[in-house]
Amino acid sequence: MKLGKTFFALALLVLALSPAWAQEEKPRLFGKETEPRSYGSFELWYQYYVFDETKVFEEFFDKKNIQPYGLSVGFYPLRNLDLMVKAGYGENAGHTLGIKSGEPSEEEVKLIVIPVQAELAYRFDFFKEQFLVPTGGVGYDWWFFQENNEFSDNVTGEKTGWHATAGLAILLDRIDSSGSFSLMQEYSVENVFLNFEARWCYLQKGDGFDFSGVGYSVGLLFEF
Repeated sequence: MKLGKTFFALALLVLALSPAWAQEEKPRLFGKETEPRSYGSFELWYQYYVFDETKVFEEFFDKKNIQPYGLSVGFYPLRNLDLMVKAGYGENAGHTLGIKSGEPSEEEVKLIVIPVQAELAYRFDFFKEQFLVPTGGVGYDWWFFQENNEFSDNVTGEKTGWHATAGLAILLDRIDSSGSFSLMQEYSVENVFLNFEARWCYLQKGDGFDFSGVGYSVGLLFEF
């Protein structure tokens, strides 16, 4: 009987201490296991995009590039796997070419480009507070364009294709020791990255210009 009472007392002690053991965090090597999982992303970006047909664009716009800016929104269906949508806006102004002379005429022309892209990217983010995070992805492109002519009808159209990306994100939380990038309490932001990326786009030519090319971008990426 006495042995039974002793066993019962020990059982009560174990039950009383078990919540404390359950709440105690066990140190782990991989940061994504100890940190709250991110479920979404938001990025503001600027891009320097160089067309493959550099000669044609230089003839019309005196430059071989366009510099769109925009934003992207994504969510993580699985850890480190980012499914996102990107949208941007860019424009170039120039002059049309004379039919006989081949020289720029007095008629002004403006090219407006709105690239929209759906992308599946993987972030190689495995360690706690990982400072450098490589990324890679592929996706689908839909580009709307409009050519505004001063003395003739405007021309609109679209291009479709696909793209591949490679990038490197720098965790700003590690750089800023004062905590100004630690936005968890105010806005539920888990991490803030300075994101560098190269993007190779392969678009169907169709009628008019070929918009295929490569873009180099920098952005501020927030993970929630």
